[in-house]
Amino acid sequence: MSAMDEAWFLLKQTYQSELGEHHDDFPSSYGPVVGYHGTTGDNFMDIMGGAGLQTHDPNYPTISTNPSESATYGNIRASRNTDSRFQSQPKLIGVRQAAFDQNHPNYIGPSQGFTHRKDYEGAQHFGGNIPRQFLTNVPMSNDILQDTMYGRDGRQSDLDINMSLPAESQRHASGRVQETTPIQFPLMNQRGEVRPQEPSSRMRWSRTYDQSMDDYNQQMAQYMEPTPVQQPQDAFQTQLNFE
Repeated sequence: MSAMDEAWFLLKQTYQSELGEHHDDFPSSYGPVVGYHGTTGDNFMDIMGGAGLQTHDPNYPTISTNPSESATYGNIRASRNTDSRFQSQPKLIGVRQAAFDQNHPNYIGPSQGFTHRKDYEGAQHFGGNIPRQFLTNVPMSNDILQDTMYGRDGRQSDLDINMSLPAESQRHASGRVQETTPIQFPLMNQRGEVRPQEPSSRMRWSRTYDQSMDDYNQQMAQYMEPTPVQQPQDAFQTQLNFE
């Protein structure tokens, strides 16, 4: 890859932060929020701090078009931590339209009670990695919370306990303070592939340098390949168009 190609690639990897990355009601060039991911305060800080939404399996349904279903998952995660040192409140992350237009999360299918005892009929589910710029904070309103499994089952006291937990756990906060250098999250595409590392210029006079560069260019071409798109059924009449 030439110096000009490298500069152009890095330019495409950067973006300007927008107000819409901090609240779902703020304007954003990435469009409206059409998907949701429920998590804990600790994971929320890592995701929104630059890591983005990264999953161990691109076919694991981490995104729902129903905010209360995702909020249920966030509350379940928060309830599992019984040690006060690890407790943080449930959080809700919104996924904006551009993630579906540009990044193409994997379509998993409609809700079939895959996590909860009761079904969120018509909700659509997606998996895969979502870069930070497509994500935003979504406050858990009373309307959202009352339609969670906790609200449906009349477990208001459990919701109150979860929402009163600290935004960040003691363990996570202490680890963050002790860090001497910021965490450098690897650049990953939607399929979870880590961006290949270009051979060092110090290898330029090595007999294996040309072969190393050929391997790097092939790996980079594969890394930049777009992810195939599957068109979901749109039960809630949200846009979710793929072009």
